[in-house]
Amino acid sequence: MKRILIIFVLLVLFTGLGLAWGEDRQPFDGLIIDARETGFRPALVNTIWDNSGLQVYAPDKLDRNILIENGCGEYTASIEEAKGQLRKRGVNNPLVVNANMTKQNFSGIIIGEDEAHFIREADSQMHFLSEAKVAFVFSIVRLAFCMVL
Repeated sequence: MKRILIIFVLLVLFTGLGLAWGEDRQPFDGLIIDARETGFRPALVNTIWDNSGLQVYAPDKLDRNILIENGCGEYTASIEEAKGQLRKRGVNNPLVVNANMTKQNFSGIIIGEDEAHFIREADSQMHFLSEAKVAFVFSIVRLAFCMVL
């Protein structure tokens, strides 16, 4: 039994088996970045990077018509609000990822390399990044505090 478990874990790690699927076996079709614990600030151009400096998401990679009609993403104060906003964009099973920190005047998000790989794997199947099916969850209290300073 232990050998089977080890083989399964190795398959998942080296083949990406199941990485782009949620618990209910539905593919992830959107992305929620939880940046409440960072100093993230909404901007016209918000980006997502991994720890090694590789870009994961940027508005310049979006379809121009989608960018004009919908913007580069949704901005909310809670995960539930983000899910609701993404439902309006046709998202049923968003992947939720925690931000590690910010960069570029607090408008860029940095995530771990594992999370970035996970997002790229899911996006390769559902292409949600190019369709701006992304929501950023941020702390309005932190934002207000930063603006006062």
